[in-house]
Amino acid sequence: MRLSSKVLFTELVDESELEKYNGIRSILDNLSVFGAPMLGTLVYGVFGFSSVILILAILYVLAAVVIAHEGAAEVTGQ
Repeated sequence: MRLSSKVLFTELVDESELEKYNGIRSILDNLSVFGAPMLGTLVYGVFGFSSVILILAILYVLAAVVIAHEGAAEVTGQ
């Protein structure tokens, strides 16, 4: 998946801007790798396991709504 992401990224970003956006992408990748477990641990420690499950369920439903909306937009051509 990582390789396909890099290929798609180079197709979407102009070559003159590629170095700048690769740097930004690298920073965001590193932040997510280190930040997500820290945030998850903080939420678990402060609010407990049931709150973590509730947040995950809400995000799962939200993702399903976004995906359904995107699929509907493709079908209708919007």
